[in-house]
Amino acid sequence: MGCCASLFIYIVDYLREMNAVCLRTIRDPWITYMQYKVTIYIVTEPVMPLSEKIKELGLEGLFFDYALSISAWDEYYAWGLHQIAKAVSFLNNDCKLTMECEVLLGILVDGEIRGFLFRIQHKVHGNVCLASVVVTQTLDWKLHAFDVLSEFDGHSEAATGPLLQYEWLVGSQYKPMELLKSDWAAIRKSPPWAIDSWGLGCLIYELFSGMRLGKTEELRNTASIPKSLLPDYQRLLSSMPARRLNTSKLIENSGEFI
Repeated sequence: MGCCASLFIYIVDYLREMNAVCLRTIRDPWITYMQYKVTIYIVTEPVMPLSEKIKELGLEGLFFDYALSISAWDEYYAWGLHQIAKAVSFLNNDCKLTMECEVLLGILVDGEIRGFLFRIQHKVHGNVCLASVVVTQTLDWKLHAFDVLSEFDGHSEAATGPLLQYEWLVGSQYKPMELLKSDWAAIRKSPPWAIDSWGLGCLIYELFSGMRLGKTEELRNTASIPKSLLPDYQRLLSSMPARRLNTSKLIENSGEFI
């Protein structure tokens, strides 16, 4: 008897031959099927977009389903944010793999990226927002949408990644000023968490406002942000990249909420 699954498809026709060789040598029990030349298919446990799950549970903004208590609503969002913060922090602070690889597409599972790897150090997801979160059947939140995941190193001008070529995939409302201006020199010199910290701030806004972010200026409206989370929310969205809260600190500092 068959079971449900989610299928992620990635077109890889632009990959260089050296990356193709790397792909052919990868063996991972979490990859059910892979076909190189035209398309990569990744089959995972069933997931659905967080935005759809929020609607299904009646948790949009403050207008949640009264069958759930306020504490249950708070706890679910708190645990979900904790899971995503850990995933982003892993990329920004702990991802120091040595294979000549780069994550093209995958889902972060228990602190590990299940996908394809090339040339990794500290990484920048580059597009953290409500749309980059999926939910499993057990209501666990997973970070996905690694399309522009990149590496930036202030000690090397050669440090690069898909974000430089495909930054248009990121909505302008989610971009911090340095990314909006395509100031790659500043981005390379910024902490590895700077862009994703901003993205986490955008995610928090979308969760508690119950609305998709329409323009960057809306982030200033903090009426819907829980008071216990507000100081960290504001630090995540600092106008100065170097002063943005490290994603690992969000986990440590938000004990009252997360």
